[in-house]
Amino acid sequence: MYKKTHLLALATHNAHKLEELRALCNNTPIDIVDNPAPDSPVENASTFIENALIKAKYCAQFCSNWVVAEDSGLCIPALDGKPGLESAHYAGPQRSQKDNIKLVLNELKKRHITHAPAYFYCMLVCIRHQRDIQPIIAEGYLHGSISFEPDGVHGFGYDPIFIPQGQSQSLAKLPTNFKQQHSHRAEAFKGLLEKINQLHTEK
Repeated sequence: MYKKTHLLALATHNAHKLEELRALCNNTPIDIVDNPAPDSPVENASTFIENALIKAKYCAQFCSNWVVAEDSGLCIPALDGKPGLESAHYAGPQRSQKDNIKLVLNELKKRHITHAPAYFYCMLVCIRHQRDIQPIIAEGYLHGSISFEPDGVHGFGYDPIFIPQGQSQSLAKLPTNFKQQHSHRAEAFKGLLEKINQLHTEK
């Protein structure tokens, strides 16, 4: 068992993301602690990295740990990159997962698109304190395509309509360990861990 030498506060109140990142910490020296912030900041930036930094800096006000924050989304080139930054609330503020999925499929059908390549994108940032001018940054992708028939119960968000490249089933139908090994979040986290380890090696 790895000795946990790095405690990172995760700047999210999303239980699914917390669970996913904690699972990625298995067999690593990193342990994820709950978000100490009482609420969430307004994410009003125009890029994934800026939104992630907004969350990280806000969370850093409430703890002394390093903070890791992520911003991620489903990007569909045929919809001009949407839902993209709006992935969590694509169908509106009172959205549900089903509402978001329904809107994506309706938008594709309106454009008479029958094959839609897509990818999940994740930007992870880690800051050591609120005024850190050199945040540690890593990004990850999971390429695939959109299924017009939602299927599966694993995962969350758009997983029921996303078929990873090289697979025949949706991300929500595939075993949980597939996502833990191949997701956009997993790829970004591996890159982040390498950079954190490099920093400690150079000291």
